Amino acid sequence: MLDVIKELDYRPNALAKGLKSSQTNVIGMVLSNLKNPFWTSVLEGVEDATRNQGFHLMICNSDEEPEKEEQYIREFRMRQVDGIVINPTVRNPDFSGSWSIPATRLS
Repeated sequence: MLDVIKELDYRPNALAKGLKSSQTNVIGMVLSNLKNPFWTSVLEGVEDATRNQGFHLMICNSDEEPEKEEQYIREFRMRQVDGIVINPTVRNPDFSGSWSIPATRLS
């Protein structure tokens, strides 16, 4: 059986696995400005930490646009990510995390 798996280069379906376990093993991250070197350093640290815990990181850059930020959050909720890390835009400082998904706010 293992030979056939190897020969066919079988890969388990992550979506099917997620349905069974109710986990996607994906963390969504929204940064307000990836051009800022500070946030790229933070991004590297978050990516290392999530990978070490067996998660994948989905990264979005809002370019300081609250509308983009809100759209990314909606998409993360649709994809049922396991958590969200967000650095809200300056124009959206009171962004609340009432999304029924664990969230961490970076300021």
